[in-house]
Amino acid sequence: MKKLKPFLTRKNFIFLLIAVLLLFALSSSFYFWQKAKTSQNTSEKAAAEVSDLVTKVGKLYELPTNESPTIATVSDKNKLLDQPFFARAQNGDKVLIYTNNKKAILYRPSINKIIEVAPINLSENLQNSPVTPQASPSAQQTGNIVIYNGTKTAGLARREGDLLKSKYSNIEIVSTANAVGDYSQTLVIDLTGQNATFAKTLAQELSGKVGSLPSGETKPAGADILIILGE
Repeated sequence: MKKLKPFLTRKNFIFLLIAVLLLFALSSSFYFWQKAKTSQNTSEKAAAEVSDLVTKVGKLYELPTNESPTIATVSDKNKLLDQPFFARAQNGDKVLIYTNNKKAILYRPSINKIIEVAPINLSENLQNSPVTPQASPSAQQTGNIVIYNGTKTAGLARREGDLLKSKYSNIEIVSTANAVGDYSQTLVIDLTGQNATFAKTLAQELSGKVGSLPSGETKPAGADILIILGE
């Protein structure tokens, strides 16, 4: 009777072992390729979200152009109630944080509206801590304000006026107009000499400075403060 040869000979065993190792190597390579691809997609999605938010908010408010903002999402507004900047925040709101320009913007995507804008105070030794916007100025500030647009951005005076009115309920935006000259920086003028503190607050709010009425510009009648918006 003819003797059968065993299937798993030494030669077959070596070939089988090589096949198993090759399959394992291919599986590992595919796993790491998939992981790298997923990470890349996540980064691209985050960059797209930032770009989309900047585009939408930029149509409502003049944003800094020299840096890309850090984006944060309000996930639990109850934990932020002790910070005046988040007094009107809702879950799902987005915060655009401009570190170099020291400005934070609270934006509500659901209604496409800016809820709050404030300067931010960054602690030098807490760079990795959440940015805490400074308290909004007191709503007790009052006065008649006129805004001149000293830039080439159409409608800027009206938009800034609406924002200020939403933050300071006791002020009155008497009128808006174009300035005679072009300005590189926003200027806040205390026309009556009785609103120095508020003028300083507004200048800080608008990333501008307090100054006197420039030559060539008309002093508006019935106004306590004149704001000339700059680039």
